[in-house]
Parts: sequence; structure tokens; C-alpha cells
Amino acid sequence: MTEATIHELKIDPNRLEEIMRGSKRHEVRGAGSKKREYKVGDTLRLRAFDRKKQVYTSRLTFDVEVTNITQPGTYGLPRNIVVMSIAHPMGDFGVGF
Repeated sequence: MTEATIHELKIDPNRLEEIMRGSKRHEVRGAGSKKREYKVGDTLRLRAFDRKKQVYTSRLTFDVEVTNITQPGTYGLPRNIVVMSIAHPMGDFGVGF
């Protein structure tokens, strides 16, 4: 069995808030030869990033676990997109805002 990887990823602050509230339980990312290789059991360490200003909006990070992967090129997905189902490793999301 291969060891799980921690992927440190930038994410839009609004999308991060949706994940933390539990209303967004998936993450869509690019895939391909130069992209990351994601697998079930990996951790996505998400950090809010403002793409317009090119700065992190806080030091806050939020870890989620990849629970399922829809591979690129399947179910109508383009060959350069991967969709991952995610869950909070400690159980239910609802961290409260």
C-alpha cells in the first residue's frame, strides 16, 4: 500500500468557507503529466488565496481527506480535470462560522 500524500493547495476564500461549513464536499483540480497525482486517502491542505492580489488571505489551513476520485476522461470529464470527493478526517464538517 502506498503512503498518503499531503497536497498543499491554494483555494478561493469563498470555496474554503463552503468546505468548512460542509456545503461543498468535492474539489475539482487540473490533472495531467505536469499536475499532481491524487489518490484516495490523500490529504488536501487547503489555504485561502486571493488570486487577484496574489496573496494568502490568512494563515488558516483546513485539511480534508480524499474519499473518492472521478478520473480524468471518465463520465464525460475532460482529460485534464479530476473531481475528488472530500471529507473532514475528524468526521462531520460543520466547524461553525
